[in-house]
Amino acid sequence: MKLTNRLLLFYASLVMMLLISSCSKEGGSNSIKILYGPSVSIGNGEGRAWVSEDIYGNPTAVGIDLSEAALSNLPQMNQEYILQFNSNSISHFYKFVCLNWSAHGHIPNPVYDISHFDVHFYNIEDSIRMMIGSNGSNEITLAPATQYIPSNYEQLIGGAPTMGAHWFDLLAPEFNGSIFTKTFIWGSNNGQFIFWEPMITHDYLLTHPNSETSLRQPLAFQQDGWYPQSYTVKYSATTNKYTIALSKLAFKQGQ
Repeated sequence: MKLTNRLLLFYASLVMMLLISSCSKEGGSNSIKILYGPSVSIGNGEGRAWVSEDIYGNPTAVGIDLSEAALSNLPQMNQEYILQFNSNSISHFYKFVCLNWSAHGHIPNPVYDISHFDVHFYNIEDSIRMMIGSNGSNEITLAPATQYIPSNYEQLIGGAPTMGAHWFDLLAPEFNGSIFTKTFIWGSNNGQFIFWEPMITHDYLLTHPNSETSLRQPLAFQQDGWYPQSYTVKYSATTNKYTIALSKLAFKQGQ
């Protein structure tokens, strides 16, 4: 009887170990699910937004993919593209991506007067974004409280209607003797942060980069949400696509 009980205990332990191993594999990197939004024509190619989620449905990153041809035959004038997320991921923190092609750059000159993409990840609906500025520029430039602003970020230009106020990183290379290639901006309106923006030059993308840049964090966050700890810019020779993403999303409680 004792031998039988020992055998039963051994087999039960073996089954439990196999189950744990199986669960571990399901919860590994292969369990990340990527949901793609609809494609939008850009240049000679296309772009689309996506969100990656873990097995619990939590977002781990949000980004856009641009086909290699999207960098060719871009318009000579500024152009705005709206990239929607997959409808099955509408519960996550980010609502849509407003991708702006700045054909000849923009202010402040001479820092950002280079052809580049502004990749705005908004946590408000597009209809609300379109109303920004309707109550005047003072509302746009109203600053969030200090604890919500990362260190060494400042507003350097006035607020942009239908977009918001832009907070620039004064420690970025382009403000310290180097030419602008990529940078990261926080955006606000009426004292609330509403978008997070990697800004990437056309020339930098053509170098086929593979970079991940850590982001300084504020002391507190205004609302519950999934905030990037880094941003990624990379090219895949396998898929011939460029990726620009908010990466290592971490949940923060609003204070």
